[in-house]
Amino acid sequence: CAGVVGAIQDNNIGISGVAPNCKIMSISLSMYYSMPISYYATAINWAWKHGADILSNSYHIPTPSNYVNNAIDSALQHGRNGLGCPILFASGNNNSSSINYPASLANTIAVGAMSPCGERKNPNSCDGESWGSNYGSGLDVVAPGVLIPTTTINNGYNLSFNGTSSACPH
Repeated sequence: CAGVVGAIQDNNIGISGVAPNCKIMSISLSMYYSMPISYYATAINWAWKHGADILSNSYHIPTPSNYVNNAIDSALQHGRNGLGCPILFASGNNNSSSINYPASLANTIAVGAMSPCGERKNPNSCDGESWGSNYGSGLDVVAPGVLIPTTTINNGYNLSFNGTSSACPH
């Protein structure tokens, strides 16, 4: 996700991010749901308290939580020195008419994926891939989410990053 946003521009190697001059704050969480849900709230609170302007979250949480709801509310009210932080979440990749939590919250921006043909990514999209972006009345925006080039941890490149996780940083 960081490479989609901030990969260095005009360096004659690799790719360019959509906002190559931004500063990135990486907050790592286990995406295997083996930790307490309160850790997600702690991460959200840590981000806005330490100067994050925008929170881009390419994950979902299986069970709604007041801890997370309160952290999101705090970031929206107090982040950016009281201006509030926009908070984006990936909508999910289940081709479902319901948006994953916490993207489903009215005060977050739910990001879905679109195919290279400009349609909502679905199992019948022009790209031939069998997954679909979640959709429905809670979806706020779609962005490119198929075969997205990005950077990798070992100074390499992945030319096929897919899903609402790749759309969210767009």
